[in-house]
Amino acid sequence: MKQQIRVLSDKLLEEIIVMPTKIRLTLAGPAMSPPLEYGRCLQGLVYGWLQDIDPTIHDLNQMKPLTISPLWREAETLHSFEVAVLVDGLTGALLERIARGAPRVKLARKSGVELFEIQNVAFSATASWEEIMEAVYTDAPEFAFEMRTPTAHHAPGRLRKTLPLPAPELYFGNWLERWNLCCPHMFPDTLKELAANQMAVSFCEGATRMLRLEDRRSFLGFEGAVRFRLLEPQEVTRDALIALGALARFADFCGTGVDTMRGMGQTRFLRSRQGRS
Repeated sequence: MKQQIRVLSDKLLEEIIVMPTKIRLTLAGPAMSPPLEYGRCLQGLVYGWLQDIDPTIHDLNQMKPLTISPLWREAETLHSFEVAVLVDGLTGALLERIARGAPRVKLARKSGVELFEIQNVAFSATASWEEIMEAVYTDAPEFAFEMRTPTAHHAPGRLRKTLPLPAPELYFGNWLERWNLCCPHMFPDTLKELAANQMAVSFCEGATRMLRLEDRRSFLGFEGAVRFRLLEPQEVTRDALIALGALARFADFCGTGVDTMRGMGQTRFLRSRQGRS
């Protein structure tokens, strides 16, 4: 395993692959619990790897430059999870840190400790910022997504208020904030206002799902399919259309909403419904 990770890291440095990218880790182990119940364990595991690279990654009041998927079951004893890295320079260091560690990892849960062995580490997706923007067509007014895990946002204010239902200004606003945190080419904040005024939910099929997390918190979020449509696309500039499309594709990597470090908000962009991409 260490030799394979070493090759991946060297290739990354030689070809200067830029962000964002996804690293998939395949684990062998029992995993008898539902995938999302491993969220806190996986977060702690990744935090441990990153501690030597960036000690500030633990800061609670900052948006993280990465997301972590649930522990998906691949076969009877094989499972996988993905770490999406959103900033340049972190992927190679993370791979090196995984390679220096033990091949066996412990995921401690309330019901006990489960032991897993890392079987494989590989890139599952990668794209440069330029590719994300250039691959977007501007002739389709509708963007379709699959929310693979419960997705929610927190309303601003003193009281903790959860917003579980899809809304274009919440989704695109969240992606915009993450994009401007990580991408060297920033988009204007007016895109959030554009999403609020020009976009509407044109299709929504799914349900809200309530989870009990390991720290005794409850999480309520939307899981299913949703489409957002521009109401008057002829009034939207080409640059704004490109930016909206780029943010939609970026959602594949950055996820949506809160607790994306625990597997929530896993998002799949299904491409523009009327587009050619």
